[in-house]
Amino acid sequence: MTMPVRLALAVFVAVPACAGSPPAPSGVSPPASLACSGLTLGPGDYERTLVTGGRSRSYFLHVPPAYRPAIRTPLILSFHGGGGNAERHEETVQLEPKADAAGFLLVTPQGTGRAGLLTWNAGNCCGYARDNAVDDVAFVRALLDAVSAEVCVDPKRVYASGFSNGGLLSHRLGCELSDRIAAIAPVGGGLGHLDLDRDPPGVLFECRPPRPVPVLHIHGLEDDCYPFEGGVGNGISAETKLSIPATMAVWRERNACQAVTRVTYANGEAECRAYEGCRADTRLCTIRDGGHAWPGSPERTSFLCGGTVSQDLPANDAIWDFFAAHPMP
Repeated sequence: MTMPVRLALAVFVAVPACAGSPPAPSGVSPPASLACSGLTLGPGDYERTLVTGGRSRSYFLHVPPAYRPAIRTPLILSFHGGGGNAERHEETVQLEPKADAAGFLLVTPQGTGRAGLLTWNAGNCCGYARDNAVDDVAFVRALLDAVSAEVCVDPKRVYASGFSNGGLLSHRLGCELSDRIAAIAPVGGGLGHLDLDRDPPGVLFECRPPRPVPVLHIHGLEDDCYPFEGGVGNGISAETKLSIPATMAVWRERNACQAVTRVTYANGEAECRAYEGCRADTRLCTIRDGGHAWPGSPERTSFLCGGTVSQDLPANDAIWDFFAAHPMP
């Protein structure tokens, strides 16, 4: 994919005013709860920077063609994997076409690092961001403030997804930023709140959100970079990883789920199951022959990590359908 020409500007955060009934382009006034005023940014692709934690950070904002500045619009945060970057991530997962079709805002942030090897501090992983204690939760909070100063974001429909290290960060945001993030959908990366290389394991951050958080986790059973059953794996990060069953057990406990599940999707090697009795929808999708990859992607995301890039589960469709069904209470 050729990245579009983007407008680069520094962002100065200002909160947009909500209006009672500004006229929509159609001439129909939206309800007060769905309206913004004073926002002029239109559809297109933009690169933005902001300063947080003493660092200059950047992100890409994709505004879909049907966006109207007066109408509150859902937003998805899409986080790249460790050692990657926002541009390469979007080339792989191709969420922009889904954003255009479904009408959501898409923000693809950049991690921190050197020589283009960018990572997120998701607790026990990864690399530069973890080793330098970068506060990526604070960055995401500041980013959401900045984006909401430019486009009409629905604060009850802000979601986080990501791949690998970006999936780990999505889990962390579900734990620590549930006042801003309505639901999460990590792919190929579990929960990083524990340092499993210490005895006993050390707690790196608490995963006790003040409300139940809807979770959809997607994982390949032949992923050797982030093994489904946990362990070190053979990727570029050498920390011991929490297994996906243990990750889901944390969310089952937080969301008061029963252990029993029901099948919600089955196609070829892919299967999704929802836990019963939850206070917030909690689901796990697995791909029996899936590797460390984004299901439905036309590109292989790693040649190190086994399995296939499954086409049996279109991840973008599954993620958006899940998010659309779960606005903030």
